[in-house]
Amino acid sequence: MTKLKNPMLSFGAQGTVADAITFARRRGVNIAQEKPVPQDPQTLAQIYHRWDYQEGIAHWHTLTLAAKQIYKSDGAKHHMTGLAYFMRYYLNNLPGLLGR
Repeated sequence: MTKLKNPMLSFGAQGTVADAITFARRRGVNIAQEKPVPQDPQTLAQIYHRWDYQEGIAHWHTLTLAAKQIYKSDGAKHHMTGLAYFMRYYLNNLPGLLGR
């Protein structure tokens, strides 16, 4: 929902109208732009990466609380959550584990 304080683009509007146009302020300038539509090229590499990511999340859910706590404490050293640290380790070491 767009919040108008004054006439559009004069003092500031922000938000999206009817999923068509977005008002924002960037670098001190008020702008109106089409709502961006994310692209999803569905390349084979992207599909495999998403599949690996889903498997990593499923594996995370099978870990014990003690194992999750280890990843949480190790991740804190890198300013990461336990899940983020686990996924980084899992995805970076996955090719070696699977022989890719």
